Amino acid sequence: RAAIKALQVALGLNPRLTEALQLEAELNKGLGEIEQAILSYQRLVEIDAQNPDAHYTLAALLQAQGRHTEARRHYQKFLLMAGQSEAYSGLVDLAQKQLEAMGQRGSR
Repeated sequence: RAAIKALQVALGLNPRLTEALQLEAELNKGLGEIEQAILSYQRLVEIDAQNPDAHYTLAALLQAQGRHTEARRHYQKFLLMAGQSEAYSGLVDLAQKQLEAMGQRGSR
């Protein structure tokens, strides 16, 4: 938690510091502070809209919270960015499966 406080100080000085936002989001996720992690990832993708990792992780967190409409949007953004990259091939398959599964459950 001390690390999160230090990151918040850094973000207070420079709210567009993407590395600090990413680390804050990951730390919150690891501590089980899912809503805080979601907020950090949302800020991150607002600043760095071309970050496929952030879109994927945000989608997964939103999906776990039952926020399927938002999750779909971020999975789709992830797929647009990462779809042709070999580095993301496993996550692309998983994102497509998650989208299919959510499609069968209806929207929220």
